[in-house]
Amino acid sequence: MEPKQPAAKSPISKPSPGPSNVAQRAEPLYISNRSTKRSTTLLEKAGKVADKGSVDESLEFASALNKDELSPISPLTHLPEEAPKMFDVNKVIEVCGFGRYQCKVLFIMGIMSLADSAEIWLATIVLYNLKCEWELTNYEKAMIPAVIYLFYTIGSTISGTLADRFGRLPVLMVNSYLLLISALCSAFSTSYYFFLCCRAVVGFCIGGSYGTCIVYTAEMVPIKVRSWNMFILEIFWCLGSIYECLAAFFVMELRNGWRIQILLTAIPVLIMLILMHFMEESPRYLTIKGKKEEALSVVAKICTANAKEVPSGDLFCSDVRSPYSALIPLL
Repeated sequence: MEPKQPAAKSPISKPSPGPSNVAQRAEPLYISNRSTKRSTTLLEKAGKVADKGSVDESLEFASALNKDELSPISPLTHLPEEAPKMFDVNKVIEVCGFGRYQCKVLFIMGIMSLADSAEIWLATIVLYNLKCEWELTNYEKAMIPAVIYLFYTIGSTISGTLADRFGRLPVLMVNSYLLLISALCSAFSTSYYFFLCCRAVVGFCIGGSYGTCIVYTAEMVPIKVRSWNMFILEIFWCLGSIYECLAAFFVMELRNGWRIQILLTAIPVLIMLILMHFMEESPRYLTIKGKKEEALSVVAKICTANAKEVPSGDLFCSDVRSPYSALIPLL
């Protein structure tokens, strides 16, 4: 009888390759908080293990994952934060409506329109007195209004581009200060050419301030009331003409009446400068330039003045094209 042969040991069967086997040996999955590069390498290695089904590589991978330098993923701390609410600044102005804040803006911009109109009409009123005092020729007389309107055109073009770059309010302030200074200098002129230079600066400042004034007003009021807001600005322009004529009626017959007339014409400019310190920059411009915190601050003031709810979130502008943008390639 043949002796029994010892039973052959069955070979150790290798685990079947697959992602489930790797998951059993490598769980729980850890990702390094100290080294993003090392974490990426380990995850790539896990993919290779799943494909080849190597036991040694599986054990090496599991050992590497359980080192002290690795910390578990926290599902609560790694979830993406909720995005803040976004509000279109144009829609916010529409929701705020026309209230106390818009009345303030319309009144101050109306005073600016009145002052610009008075300065324009001044050249026509004092022209006869200047001819008598300085013995001007017809050519020299015609040069005064011509220079004013020429620099009016230049000022409106340049100031429009500057308003898009540096803001509506700074351009309005600079033009108004220059207008006041040049108007006062022209009142104390002792020569024709000095007076002509001063009125050229006046024309430049009127062109820059009046165009920017219209854009600023349009951006601060709802669309449905913009048309009659522009109409009110034109009414202030007419009031400036009436103011200039009434002042001339009382002072032009006096000695140095034309100098007194220029000083009286500068009074609306001074009032406008004082009132402009109570104004804020256009929130639409601030939003386009990325100054969202300042824009939110202005929007909060508008909502508070109009008794509306202040929006909580970020602002964006759905229409970034400026009324002056078409003029930039011309410069």
